[in-house]
Amino acid sequence: MLDEIRSFIHKGIKKEIDSRDDIFDSMLGACIFFVTIIDKLTSSFVYTLKKYQNTSYCDLKEFSDKELYSRFEKLINNGIQKGYFRNDLPFNTLFQIYIARISGIFNSSSDYQNILFTKETFFLMLVNNIRGITTIEGHKIFDEKFKKFLEDNKQLNINI
Repeated sequence: MLDEIRSFIHKGIKKEIDSRDDIFDSMLGACIFFVTIIDKLTSSFVYTLKKYQNTSYCDLKEFSDKELYSRFEKLINNGIQKGYFRNDLPFNTLFQIYIARISGIFNSSSDYQNILFTKETFFLMLVNNIRGITTIEGHKIFDEKFKKFLEDNKQLNINI
């Protein structure tokens, strides 16, 4: 089962990040992929894996972190060179913040059971993280891309 999860993560990240030419399209695709993972890997599954199979949990987390790190580092550096992202934020710090936020969703002891609320909140959290690292020029471009993305992806049932 863990091999299937690793394969799902690898293929999803590759599809959403590596196969797109536009930085913001890649990042929005990655946001949707993360929402998909949240939908498939419930917090109770992650909790059980972490509690009873901690070595497997750590291996899976290390695998997914490595998959994300190199791809996001490339995206962020490319965005900095194009003037879309701020150049005053160390990538390692940004990555640690993103991973902590994603992990926080899985490790949440929240009483909220409405999955649409969780999806919307998680998606908006990721989108706002992107906005937080953009320059003024990047913010304008991102907002246009985001508006078009929402129009093109109404079937995702994320009410924003």
